[in-house]
Amino acid sequence: NLHLLEPDLKKSRGGLRELHLMRWVAQVRYGVVHIEELERAGLIASGDAAVLAAAREFLLRVRNHLHFEASRAQDTLTMHDQVRLAERFGFADQPGLLGVERFMQRYYGHTASLDEEVARFVGRCRRHSPWRRAALRLAAQRIDGRFLLCGGELSPLESARDAVLGSLAGIVRLFAVASARGATVSHAARDAIREALVRLGDQDDNDARRAFLTLLQEPGRIAPALRDLDALGILERLVPEFRHVKGLIQFNQYHKYTIDEHTFLCIGTAEQFRGDTGPLGQVYRAIHHKDILHLALLLHDLGKGYDRDHSELGREIALRTAERFGLEPHRADLLVFLVHRHLLMAHLAFRRDTSDEQLLARFAREVGTPEVLKMLFVLTAADIAAVGPETWTTWKGDVLADLYARTMEKLSGDLPTLDAERAVAEVRERVAHVLVGAVPADWLDTHLDAMPRHYLLATPPERIGEHLRTIRTLPPREVVTAGRYDEARRVTEYTVYTYDDLTPGLFSKMTAVLAATGLQILGAEITTHRDGVVIDRFEVIDYDYNGEPPTARRAQIGATIRRVLLGEQSVEALFAGSGRIVPHSATPPPSYREPTQVQIDNDTSDRFTILDVFAHDRQGLLYVIAHAIFELGLSVSLAKIATSLDQVLDVFYVTDRSGNKVTDPARLDQIRDRLVQAIEAFERSSAHETV
Repeated sequence: NLHLLEPDLKKSRGGLRELHLMRWVAQVRYGVVHIEELERAGLIASGDAAVLAAAREFLLRVRNHLHFEASRAQDTLTMHDQVRLAERFGFADQPGLLGVERFMQRYYGHTASLDEEVARFVGRCRRHSPWRRAALRLAAQRIDGRFLLCGGELSPLESARDAVLGSLAGIVRLFAVASARGATVSHAARDAIREALVRLGDQDDNDARRAFLTLLQEPGRIAPALRDLDALGILERLVPEFRHVKGLIQFNQYHKYTIDEHTFLCIGTAEQFRGDTGPLGQVYRAIHHKDILHLALLLHDLGKGYDRDHSELGREIALRTAERFGLEPHRADLLVFLVHRHLLMAHLAFRRDTSDEQLLARFAREVGTPEVLKMLFVLTAADIAAVGPETWTTWKGDVLADLYARTMEKLSGDLPTLDAERAVAEVRERVAHVLVGAVPADWLDTHLDAMPRHYLLATPPERIGEHLRTIRTLPPREVVTAGRYDEARRVTEYTVYTYDDLTPGLFSKMTAVLAATGLQILGAEITTHRDGVVIDRFEVIDYDYNGEPPTARRAQIGATIRRVLLGEQSVEALFAGSGRIVPHSATPPPSYREPTQVQIDNDTSDRFTILDVFAHDRQGLLYVIAHAIFELGLSVSLAKIATSLDQVLDVFYVTDRSGNKVTDPARLDQIRDRLVQAIEAFERSSAHETV
């Protein structure tokens, strides 16, 4: 990929190997090897030669610094090197934009230009055999009396060349026809377009915008067409705000691509839903205003890289774009909502209890119409899938589809074919099959009724059956633990079964045991069933062992959890005996990290105050958070714990000790400040210990 997070200066696309390729091709085709010789021979334009020379100079400077620093051949531009070289090259921080992000934007600008120039040059040098040329001519198609489709490439007919290339609208229509036919615009046509654009200047062309909407309406090869329009400088003529995000990367390990690359991947992913046989394909094919959906995907992240919330700034960009494109009020409202609230559905699906009927009602009211919901569903899925490899999972698709289906029922009165109630019924049926003959049917129905919907939909039926077998033999005021190793993911999973009235601070005490025994918590699912049964599952890495921890180790940790929860051993004594809450990994903290954030949501749920915690992951952090929540006099009823690379994104549904929401503003400020202070103090102490 052209926009790797840590690119190889030689081997990545747009790297030095592409310059070598150009020289090899030039040597074979023309007998020259240097850029200057190609320019003097008229084989490349002077402007193209300048672009290539600038890219070569920049890449060689960066590569030399890498080699001198490493004292060896080192071509991978790591995130650590990016920070160091940004400072060395004089790229300072600006409001909303780190110096390293500005440096990498310059890097990606050079590599993208180099990649485009080399592709054009090699394309011009490619020659077909006479037989191949004859076969292509025989198979060629004329389209609309203006275009020739030959070998998967579209060009203007010679007789229509002036008409097509004589306006920006004609050029955009060329790409629209190519996309709809699943073709690309030929290299020769793109060279002619470059020359034509110089003559056209910066004309303001409403016809070009209408042609652009036509391109966005018809699925085919929209994303590749947009990449070509971007390389030609046409995209930023139509959407000037796009210029800001070209080659711009968010400097963290969650986002794998530059913003412009992520945008193109989003649109390409949405197009692929057309052939999907599941809910996303069904919904995508039913959307009427696909041009608005694709335009929203194009705009949704253009507000990044400024010192403002990117969704709020995106709303302003969408308003300007709607006015610039002359959209009717209804279509303009669609565009603005989708851009402004593009994170809403993911936020609710993955960070809220979507079994809450009040949450569904508020979401349905905000979305307003089935049409908007369809578009937001597809936009959300495409946005998640385009973040990076393996970001999209079947589970995420199921959770989003469930939220979509139940919200659509409220908006339209009809439950879509992706029926959540039917899905729950199917889960119950499969669980009953797993447990046939093992438990009484009435006992099973009672306990399934007590299980939250999100637990039933997110947990495999075989696992639910396993949990129920344990619950069946769980005595009152007792604790049962189970530990097993997942070889494929190289994590150990600990499941704790007990009752919510066993002891105050259940969650805090469990995380204390895991922290004190040196385990790194990657994720957790904390579930309290309506009958008081607690099933808490933790996924951890045990750094004391390279591979699967011994059975005795897992049993020892389970026994410790039981003793602490039953009051047979105190948390204080546990830490005093272990001294293990500082990070066990030898990896130092990054030179840059996202700031700690604690957000409080008192609107989504009528029963709970919701705490969202965003922080840099360190071993023992979850215990620090859970202990602070306990000391604040709060009870955790539901928690969704997730670690994404080096970031934790944790959600806690809490009440006060009386079971009520926290509503006093001063008290809410105290909770937020106390959590931030606890996390920051822990990070300072753990960073000191690491050093």
